[in-house]
Amino acid sequence: MQINLLSEGVETYANAVNNKTKIFEMSTPDGLQRLIQDRALLVMKLKDSAGDEIAADTKIVFGVKEPINEFPSMVDQKSYLAYRNTDLAEQTDNTKNEHMKLEIDLGGVVLPELNAFSIWIVSPDQVDWDQSEISLNDVKEKSA
Repeated sequence: MQINLLSEGVETYANAVNNKTKIFEMSTPDGLQRLIQDRALLVMKLKDSAGDEIAADTKIVFGVKEPINEFPSMVDQKSYLAYRNTDLAEQTDNTKNEHMKLEIDLGGVVLPELNAFSIWIVSPDQVDWDQSEISLNDVKEKSA
């Protein structure tokens, strides 16, 4: 299954320039359970209001959060450089997308209902969601 900007439970947020800011959150809907597998493919192009891609040295942090916790636990981190250097078609090409796959310990992370997966960035640029794309592939979903 693929989760994208139009999926149920997905919200996007404006980032604060040069500060670690949550930009994307996928909450598991009531009655469901989602599994994000290790090596899940994250495809994205983040652009500013001028239509230019955000800086290559942007730091990306991926986290998961249970409802009882105030802050998410980090599951992976990357640089935006690999995403900037490859177009969307190349990011879905298994011979070219090694750096776009999440590295999650223990084979993946289970997200029961109301748990969330989030993406945080530190960037000198502000993301314009009208011009940006994110999709998380290899997500399994089942009834809780």
